Amino acid sequence: MITSPHSTIERPALSPSALADRTAPSYCTRSHSSALDLAGRLICEPDCSGWLRGAVIRALGRDPVDAVADAEILLSILSARLEEIQGGAK
Repeated sequence: MITSPHSTIERPALSPSALADRTAPSYCTRSHSSALDLAGRLICEPDCSGWLRGAVIRALGRDPVDAVADAEILLSILSARLEEIQGGAK
């Protein structure tokens, strides 16, 4: 289990295989790009949702350790929700 230093929420560690079927959009490749370059490309991408655009902008102004911990928690919650929905549809 992974816990955030500012949270009492425990969540299982994400295994590499848990995200194996997911692919990032082409503008998110990290080859020779800084985090700010990636964020800039994402923010300018017309298909980027307003929610994601705002989240990226706010996250860049935060402590990166806390932002990553919060993002991992959000990913765990949304992944579990997706699994529940997909499991119920079968």
